[in-house]
Amino acid sequence: MNKTKRTEWLDIYKGVAILLVVVGHATGLFNAFIYQFHMAAFFFISGYTTNYNKRSVPKSIYNDFLTLFLPLAVFFLGGVGSSYILNKFGLYSLFYNEGLPYLGVVDKIRIFFTSGDNYVWWLGAGWFLIVLLGIRVLHRIIYRLAGNQVTWQQTALAIGLSATGYYLIRNQIGLGFWIFSADLIFIGQLFFWLGLLLKQSGWVEKVQTKWTIATAGVALCALVLYGFSTIRLRVDYPSRAFGNWSTDTLAALNGCLFLLFLSILLVKVPKLKKVLICMGQNSLGIVLLHFMMFKVGYLTFVILGLAPLSYL
Repeated sequence: MNKTKRTEWLDIYKGVAILLVVVGHATGLFNAFIYQFHMAAFFFISGYTTNYNKRSVPKSIYNDFLTLFLPLAVFFLGGVGSSYILNKFGLYSLFYNEGLPYLGVVDKIRIFFTSGDNYVWWLGAGWFLIVLLGIRVLHRIIYRLAGNQVTWQQTALAIGLSATGYYLIRNQIGLGFWIFSADLIFIGQLFFWLGLLLKQSGWVEKVQTKWTIATAGVALCALVLYGFSTIRLRVDYPSRAFGNWSTDTLAALNGCLFLLFLSILLVKVPKLKKVLICMGQNSLGIVLLHFMMFKVGYLTFVILGLAPLSYL
């Protein structure tokens, strides 16, 4: 397959994944399915698109900070400013309920840059960028220590770290460095590594030409998704709501493969493909802004008289 088609399915994958995130946050109607794998899917595709041989370790880490932490920090500071203005004019309580009290500018900035905790409420999904940054830094260092090659020891380490993350959460052990929380990084890094392994195998390029396999893959993975939904299997990273390590991991990996097969099939649906590619190419902006767009939408409904003020 040529580069264009590979890029198409990758963007479609990210587009479908971010659409599921928005739908899950906006409605909660399909979270029995979405929360099995939605965040693992982003870690997985980030690993798949990673090329460790392009840059040295320092340059890779520097680039990751520029592309992940810097945008979050800029939007965070913008959010601090907008929250201050809302509070100054007595409008803050219209947008945020009493359970989320206003913190001052200095406190918000200090907490964010010392612990990574984010008190700009509409940037609630920003935690993901910090965890992904920690994962990318961790595996870049591991890859270098392994002699810039993929080894079975790295896979064993990734599995062990993931299980360790569950152990830390189960026993309420806080472990981390600066803005990075070890438990979420350890859990998410397994899917990042599996995505990288899949890219190394070259298997996806072969499957893209076999529509029967992709169709069967979608059907089988969807069936497994439904099976896991019946036992109320849901994972939520920021609230650290995890269940059993093995079932959580299997469900998340199944969901990642479901999106992969589905994205390959959607390449053949021109109109829908264009929309999803656009969303995939702008997934970072959607991650950072979709909670604010909810607020803007609610405000519009209130102004038009279609919703009560309490919706804000």
